[in-house]
Amino acid sequence: MVGWHHERWDGKGYPDRLAGRSIPLAARIVSVCDVLDAMTSPRAHREAHSWDAAVEAVKSESGTAFDPDVIDATLRCLDELKSISQASRHGD
Repeated sequence: MVGWHHERWDGKGYPDRLAGRSIPLAARIVSVCDVLDAMTSPRAHREAHSWDAAVEAVKSESGTAFDPDVIDATLRCLDELKSISQASRHGD
């Protein structure tokens, strides 16, 4: 899962240039979660993006970077994911 979470749905990722359903499902899920977490976390070179901006970014990559089914599932549980994300940042 860790080794393939940078693969892309369109096959332009790395390390193995896997595409579509040849990418293990767990890696496809982790990929979306990783991007949401990375975008909503502050970095040394930038402030954290808003949750809404991060969601729009992953939605815009549905079918290219990300599995459309995983994006659809993510969108169905956004409130819960946002709550988990906020709780983890505040140590709740």
